[in-house]
Amino acid sequence: MVIQRSTVSCGTCKTNHTLRISLGTDRYQEHTFPCVNCGEDMSVRLDIDFDDWRRFDNLPAFKAPKTKFSTVSNCEVCQTEGTVINLDPNFLVAENLLHNKYYFSSIHQAERLGAFERIEKTKDYFSEKQIVDIFSLVGGFRNLREKLDFLIKAWSLHNRGKENLALEYLDKLAEDLFDKSYPLHESILMFSALFIGEERSEEMKTILNEIKEAKSKNSLQYYNLRSYYLKEHVEDCLERHLESFNDYLKNYDDLLQLYLYAKQKQKIPEDISLSSKKFRNLKMFYGNIYEHITSSLFILAAINNILSGRNFDIFEEMDLKKYMTINKANRANPFKDRHSFDPVVQCLDSTLRNASHHNAMKLQINSNIIQYRSGGTGALNTISYTEYLQKCNEMMFSSCMLLIVELMILKNLI
Repeated sequence: MVIQRSTVSCGTCKTNHTLRISLGTDRYQEHTFPCVNCGEDMSVRLDIDFDDWRRFDNLPAFKAPKTKFSTVSNCEVCQTEGTVINLDPNFLVAENLLHNKYYFSSIHQAERLGAFERIEKTKDYFSEKQIVDIFSLVGGFRNLREKLDFLIKAWSLHNRGKENLALEYLDKLAEDLFDKSYPLHESILMFSALFIGEERSEEMKTILNEIKEAKSKNSLQYYNLRSYYLKEHVEDCLERHLESFNDYLKNYDDLLQLYLYAKQKQKIPEDISLSSKKFRNLKMFYGNIYEHITSSLFILAAINNILSGRNFDIFEEMDLKKYMTINKANRANPFKDRHSFDPVVQCLDSTLRNASHHNAMKLQINSNIIQYRSGGTGALNTISYTEYLQKCNEMMFSSCMLLIVELMILKNLI
């Protein structure tokens, strides 16, 4: 709940802005936002040194990490105050308080996400003087950007045969996150479980219990499925899921704003403002991750076949070879009545996928509304950029759930 105050002028029209930037949970954060006058995007960056804290003479009991503010594009530091803009990397900003010089978005939105209720429920565990991490209380964890980077680097190094370097990054990933360092696949599994959080843990358990039931019902067909997965798909499937993590990292500043809301399955608040809006970079995120998720749905479909009393590769109206050729928008249909799998597929929207995949999306000028057409030529649809970000986060959670399933099968942990 620390605010960094900086003043910048727009590089296009020279309008001054006073930025009140909430210090987030990562070692650096970037914000891309429109000038209040000309509407052109400006970008700034804040680096935070959590290893070096400073105290304030007038507030001796208070301390904050040292920061370094810098401009990224279309603005420069100035000495003159301007229109106040509140920016927050972790929480949404109330639109009617966007220019309020006393506003703390983290307190306002943490209350909406139930932080204070959780404090009340667990107050016996906290001493009166203990500082409570609100971000952790509502389902987040610190240095997520850095941890994602370590995970992706470990995976990349492993694929290039640089095992010793990969182990170094797995050690960095485990620090302050796991009880110890784990091998690569186990690290990916544990990180994915942390990423989806407790809010989806029961849904994940239900899915895994269905797989255990399939194994118990027909172990021969279960192991035939496992052998098929290991022989034909494991490398490509895991590569796709890790590519989704990498795409998430590339678009981290925008996506993180809706991470907690999507994680808690919260309805998006009305009349809110985003603290970063780099839509051009995110246009194809949904379409790409849609492809990755639907490419792995054959596993759930095969489990459903076993639970339905058939061989893993036999459907009601086709075999697995035929299934792998059908339109990906239809690949969840064979298990549409097995509602325990719904949490993985309920976020799939083929119309939005087509627009995203074919780059047929446009953010309206001076607006938070995206217009899109299915395949570029279909009916015109609209969605707010905020809702789009939430859907992208939901897709990332679905990818993680499938990744957990695949790793549990791969490591024979079912």
